[in-house]
Amino acid sequence: MVLPLLPIGSIILVSGAYYKIKEGGFPSPVDPYIDDLEDFGNAIELTVSQFTELIGNIDNTLLSFVRGFGIAVLEGAQDTVNYMVDTAKPYRVPVAQTITSLAIWFAASMVIYRMVVKVN
Repeated sequence: MVLPLLPIGSIILVSGAYYKIKEGGFPSPVDPYIDDLEDFGNAIELTVSQFTELIGNIDNTLLSFVRGFGIAVLEGAQDTVNYMVDTAKPYRVPVAQTITSLAIWFAASMVIYRMVVKVN
């Protein structure tokens, strides 16, 4: 069944190749618009390259801003802690003594309160 189709297929193939070589190829409905399409493609390529360059610049600028903002926040926090430590430094020992004495007085008052409650 396939055997009779081989000569017909070979004739079509050979004649198509001959026409493509000698006559300049098969006409295409896109041929009149090829130059316009190439110009449009070049414009798109230029636009995309400019857009990616802009995104790259924005990306680097944004990264620098975020990095600078983070460093500023950390330095501000460090300065705040240093200020608080320097301000509270003269009062460290008296504050610790006061808290300890209050804890002892509170414990003693609780013991006395429990004794009074048990007596009544």
